Amino acid sequence: MGSSPEGRAATDAINRAARISRRLQGGVAVALAMLAMTFACMPAKAKALEQALADAHLVNAVLNTQRARWRAIDEQVAFAKSGLRQTSAPAATPST
Repeated sequence: MGSSPEGRAATDAINRAARISRRLQGGVAVALAMLAMTFACMPAKAKALEQALADAHLVNAVLNTQRARWRAIDEQVAFAKSGLRQTSAPAATPST
């Protein structure tokens, strides 16, 4: 039994696609390995934890909003406490 020319062409196309796919997979694997080695060989540029947290707090909009809210509450507390403090009235002077 002989195969038809269309069948052979389809089989050849599938085989060619499979070879290209294997080459691409190999190339991707090599590229990923090179990328991993590049990052592994780079010197670490880590910040101190305190500095990283400070930077995050400066640019975080939610934290800035909450900080402003707490400042307003603190001002209200000071104002409320001032009403509870004793006030000094001028001493009465005897009239002559």
